[in-house]
Parts: sequence; structure tokens; C-alpha cells
Amino acid sequence: MPQIIRHSYVKELFDPKVIKGLNEMLSKSDRFNIYLLSSSLESECDRVEPIMMTKYSVEEFSEDLLQKIEWPNISKGKKIGLPPPNQLLPKNFDMIELDPEFSHQPKQISIWNDMDIWYK
Repeated sequence: MPQIIRHSYVKELFDPKVIKGLNEMLSKSDRFNIYLLSSSLESECDRVEPIMMTKYSVEEFSEDLLQKIEWPNISKGKKIGLPPPNQLLPKNFDMIELDPEFSHQPKQISIWNDMDIWYK
């Protein structure tokens, strides 16, 4: 069966420059929308979507909010950014040949405090 879902979501190569560029682009306050959904805000909605008759409203960001987005007040010692690379992700996805010794029953190949790795 072809991999239908894979096409748009899986990238074959990891490129830190592309990720950093996308992160910088998306963190600009003039390049994103905030969607707030709540039935308690229905009275503040001044528009109606014509097909589903959903009430909504559109507002520009206030200067105060834009300033907070561009220059967040972060506690000392805290940092906003991407998490460190996951060292547990495999780098080689080549298929290996079946080994009868390991294929009959799984064997424990590594033990850590919070995880065991088994191979079959």
C-alpha cells in the first residue's frame, strides 16, 4: 500500500537551518493569527459566517500585545526556544537481515533506569 499520509508530513533530511528559518519566520507577530474559541465570548462576536452561521469576530493585535510577543518578559534562567535534539532517534533506517538467534524470542540488549531495550 502506498504511503498516503507520509507525503506532506515526513521529511527525509534533517536540516537545522530550515527549522531555524521557519521558527524565526513564525515567531514574527505580523505572520500569525490567534484563534480563541469560547461560547462565553459569543456576545462579543460581530460577524456571522454565511454557511455554518458561526458567530465570530476579527481584531487587530494591540500594541501592548505585539510588544509582549516580540519581547516576552521571561524569568531569569528560563529560555524560549527549540528543545535539544533527541539523541534517541535512530540515524540509520536500513533494514537488516533476519537473525534466527534473535528472531525466536526477544532478547534484552540494554537496560537503563527508566527503560529497557529488547531486540527481536
